[in-house]
Amino acid sequence: MRSAPSEEEDRERRRRILDAYLADYERRKGPFSQQEKERAEQLLDEVFAEEERLAAESLRDQPPITKAEPEAILGYGPDGV
Repeated sequence: MRSAPSEEEDRERRRRILDAYLADYERRKGPFSQQEKERAEQLLDEVFAEEERLAAESLRDQPPITKAEPEAILGYGPDGV
């Protein structure tokens, strides 16, 4: 089983995605200034930070799953009824 990517690996993956997007945009529309590239990086970091915060809040607010709960969700008991 593969472990979750480290924060550094995740950040590098996001950076590669942004670089590919910006390169494509520049081919179609023209060059970006360095300031615009830095702002795009900052916005991407902010978006992912907010996503991580919301995911953590969502998990924190969920009650723990009990042993009986999966059966109730599936609509049948341990004996298959």
